[in-house]
Amino acid sequence: MNTSIRNLEQVEDALLNERLEPKEVLHEGEQDGYRLMKDIVSGEMYLHYTYLHRDLSAGGEEEWYHHLMPLMPDTAIAIVLGEQPYQYPDHWHDRYLRNGPEGTYVWFDPRGEEHHEDHEAFARLLKEKLAKLKSAERSEGEIAEFLNEMDRWDKENT
Repeated sequence: MNTSIRNLEQVEDALLNERLEPKEVLHEGEQDGYRLMKDIVSGEMYLHYTYLHRDLSAGGEEEWYHHLMPLMPDTAIAIVLGEQPYQYPDHWHDRYLRNGPEGTYVWFDPRGEEHHEDHEAFARLLKEKLAKLKSAERSEGEIAEFLNEMDRWDKENT
């Protein structure tokens, strides 16, 4: 059983409250804040950003919004050491959780549809190239070139 929150489509607020514990306060202001959080079940790290929104059309009603961005361990360490910026939205380029109505968080990808279209194009290209590789015997050089081409694409698109 994979216990990662990253594999869930929607995440209940209660589950996050149960599993995430604060590890480091990075910034705490009157209207926003950043904390490093750890999932006590999976060990995964998240950057928690919270900010206050005032709805002027509802008479200034205040509501707190929350975002959780999964972090690689090296990234979490770099943020704590002050070696990597983390401010929203400038440094939030990957998929992250945002709170929504009725106590659930949903994944949001700031890269949008273009990113998904690029990946679909890559999938078609990969399928085509793999079919060619399978259709005839290939030399080690041809296989190496194929792998190098895939590495180049990966570096350019991630």
